[in-house]
Amino acid sequence: MSDLLGLSVLIISCYYFLKYLHQNERKYIFLAFFILGLSIGIRVSFIPFLFPFIIYYFIKNKTDIHYFIFFGFLGVCTWLVPLLIMTDPYKLYNLALHDTSGHFINWGGTFLSSDNSILNRFYKTFESIWADNMGGWWIERSLITILPSISYLYFSYNGFINMKNNKIKKEHFLILACILTYFIWILFFQNVVYKPRHVIPLIPFIIMFFDWGIQKSIKTYITKFLTILLCLSTILISGTIVYQHKYPGTAINQMKEFVVNYNKSQKLFYSSRLISGFVESHKNKKGYLENYSKSYKNRQLVLKRYSQGATIFSTQKFHSLNLTDEKRFFHNPYLNRLWSRVDLFIYSKPDLSAK
Repeated sequence: MSDLLGLSVLIISCYYFLKYLHQNERKYIFLAFFILGLSIGIRVSFIPFLFPFIIYYFIKNKTDIHYFIFFGFLGVCTWLVPLLIMTDPYKLYNLALHDTSGHFINWGGTFLSSDNSILNRFYKTFESIWADNMGGWWIERSLITILPSISYLYFSYNGFINMKNNKIKKEHFLILACILTYFIWILFFQNVVYKPRHVIPLIPFIIMFFDWGIQKSIKTYITKFLTILLCLSTILISGTIVYQHKYPGTAINQMKEFVVNYNKSQKLFYSSRLISGFVESHKNKKGYLENYSKSYKNRQLVLKRYSQGATIFSTQKFHSLNLTDEKRFFHNPYLNRLWSRVDLFIYSKPDLSAK
């Protein structure tokens, strides 16, 4: 994914926006808008984070707006021109329209295309920040995650005290506005229920707040102890998740391994387009495997192949077929919330000759 590269470019753009605020040299604001144009081609969903900066400088420097647009456009052209040379512009345009409308209305997990309430989306957004990205404690999570939570809470308390005792500057208000703007954006228009990676742009700036708390009491023994505790517990939690990526792997990968290694001469897998595509992208190891994504036409093909003796593997139930086995695969939800539990149903015609 482009998340970390997009985050890096986002932070660089923020750096030059803030540098211009301090030094008032035009080269920095032009560079900020150029990098903004680059970031659109890397991770366009992160751009709302920079809206407060863009609005602030458009209002403050009205005479330079044409320069801002020019350098932003130059950044866009840096990646768009090579893409247009390598790709059919008409197809690229249609794909952009299809994916944009699909994201917001059909399958993007926004509040328009999801059944989740705003309250549940808010709950999951906070969980994504605190538990998934920062390793804090959450319901049904390992007690080890209490250790970094203690450190975070202590540093948060000191951070508020430090903020209270110091003058809040203009750049602090701008960064806070960026955080709030992006939080509202992902709350309504990103799939925060199943994809915690959407909160990534918030994490470095939240950590900056914790750093205020560390700086306030950096020479005290308790701060030194909690800093070491935070580092060691984070290494342990992250190491565990990395290990679980490989052993036993995600639930969908466990299911895929089960299907491709199932010893039957004629096998057929039927599921959603994403899951079917994942299984189809891996080599089958035993027997012959057919792969179909969910549709009315393919459902009829599944029923036909079942009548011809093929063993059917499906993540959806067929009440009219003979269920011979049912498997359930799990992985740690903090490894990946999406498909953390997968149910697989196995159908085959009863062996009448054995009776």
